[in-house]
Amino acid sequence: MAQSPAFGPEDATNGNASMATSNRLPVDPATQVREWRDNTGNYRITGTLKSDKPEGVVLVKEQDGQSIIVPYHRFSVRDKIYLNLVHDNQEYSRDRMQALGTEIVNAELSGQSGPPWRRWALLLLPVLGIICGVTILVQAFRRHILWGLATLFIPFVYFIFVLVNVRESGKYLFYQVLCFGAAAYLVTLELPQTLSFLQQLIEVSGELGMLKRA
Repeated sequence: MAQSPAFGPEDATNGNASMATSNRLPVDPATQVREWRDNTGNYRITGTLKSDKPEGVVLVKEQDGQSIIVPYHRFSVRDKIYLNLVHDNQEYSRDRMQALGTEIVNAELSGQSGPPWRRWALLLLPVLGIICGVTILVQAFRRHILWGLATLFIPFVYFIFVLVNVRESGKYLFYQVLCFGAAAYLVTLELPQTLSFLQQLIEVSGELGMLKRA
């Protein structure tokens, strides 16, 4: 059967937790049809697990019997737990699922913030923006104490002061807007992935909680 990529466009980064690669699975789960989800929650496939390869996990789609290869890091947290259980030839025991869930969730959390430079940028950009705002406030107090108090406590006076003193304060307002704008853009890059992961985490936590009460 033909093999094709799955779960939408492929990304270039591997997840932190990975399944050992081999040419076959220790058990045959070919009779168990389940819904597979990707790590964004946007793509779902109903099918069975066939085998695992170095390039990914081979699934057989229930609808047309087509084989597809999905990289391990593209699976949702709950599917990663299942794949690890199958690969280790273990049953759905309470202790094993809780241990795997904790291990995989911790690995996923460590990779949610993107590359290191992005984490530093999200930390430093707002700080730089605040420094620019404080600089403008200091300039207002130097001009007159009433300017300073009005800029600090009355809405929009901050911007009026900058317009009146655009030569001295204009560049700091520009830098402030630039810093906060760049930080907001970086947040929008992280937000969809973070919300998707939180949804998966809630689902997995619910399943593990049911096991704990069992």
